[in-house]
Amino acid sequence: MSRLVASKQIYDSSTKAVLNDPEFFLILRESVVTSWKKVLGENAQSTFYFLELVSYVQKPVEFDKKLYSIFGQGSLALEKVIIADLFQRLNVPLKELKRNSYADYVFLACRTFSARKVRVLDR
Repeated sequence: MSRLVASKQIYDSSTKAVLNDPEFFLILRESVVTSWKKVLGENAQSTFYFLELVSYVQKPVEFDKKLYSIFGQGSLALEKVIIADLFQRLNVPLKELKRNSYADYVFLACRTFSARKVRVLDR
C-alpha cells in the first residue's frame, strides 16, 4: 500500500472525508483496536488511547498520516492487518492488498457495508 496515492480514487482525499455510518465506524474501530493489540501486544492498547488515535479512526486519511508520523514505513504492516481484519469482519473477500492506500480500502469497505445494508432494507 502506498502512502495516500491510489491507483483508483475511491474517495476525494482533498475533502479528508469522514465516515458517517455509525455502525461501520464501530466495526472499523474494533478492527483497529484488535489489530493494534495483535501487532503491538496487549500492553500497547493504552498507548493507542494515550496517543488519541481513536479520534482519527473515523478519518482514514488523517489516521493514515498519524500512523505514518509515529511508525514511518512500519505503519504499513499495521494497516495491512487492520484492513485484513476489517474485511474479514464484514465477510468481504480480500484476495491481496494491492497498491491502494489504507484510506482507499477503508472507504471501499464502507461502501460495501452500506450497499449491503441498502439491499437488506430493500427486501
